[in-house]
Parts: sequence; C-alpha cells; structure tokens
Amino acid sequence: MYDTNMATTQHYWLTQGMARALGVNLSAAIHAGILSRADLDTLVARCQDCGHASDCLLWLGRNASGAPALPGYCENRVPLEALRRRVALPR
Repeated sequence: MYDTNMATTQHYWLTQGMARALGVNLSAAIHAGILSRADLDTLVARCQDCGHASDCLLWLGRNASGAPALPGYCENRVPLEALRRRVALPR
C-alpha cells in the first residue's frame, strides 16, 4: 500500500534540501512573506510528480553544503533559483 503522507514528507524534505543547497531557507522565505504556504505546497507537489527522487538524494549527498545551481532534471530548479535571488542564507 502506498502511503501518500510518507511520500509527501519525503518530497517536502527533498524540496527543503534542494533549497538549502542553494542557500535558501524556505521557512524564512515564508515568514518574510516572499513565499506563501501555497507556493511551498506547489514546490512539494512538483517534486512529488518528478521521477528523480533517488537522483536528488545522491545529488544532495554530494552538494548539501552548497551548490551554484540545481541539476537540470530538477522540476523546482527555476523557481528555487529565482527564490535564491530574493532570499539567501548568510554564508
């Protein structure tokens, strides 16, 4: 049986990890009013629809401390890189 809550949780954390690799704190973006909770839901849903979750896990293992860009297959690459230009973690 497929547990959608578990899948959503996995993709939530993948989305958070990809953002953090770019230096973006999604929670801070929400609190600053730059990202809505609906926007975050859209990012997670887009991640969930992508077939590269295992590739992302490997990529995050190599790039969790920072990366200049997300991999081309990432369905959230464009919106997360755009968000990075608006809200970045201090480095």
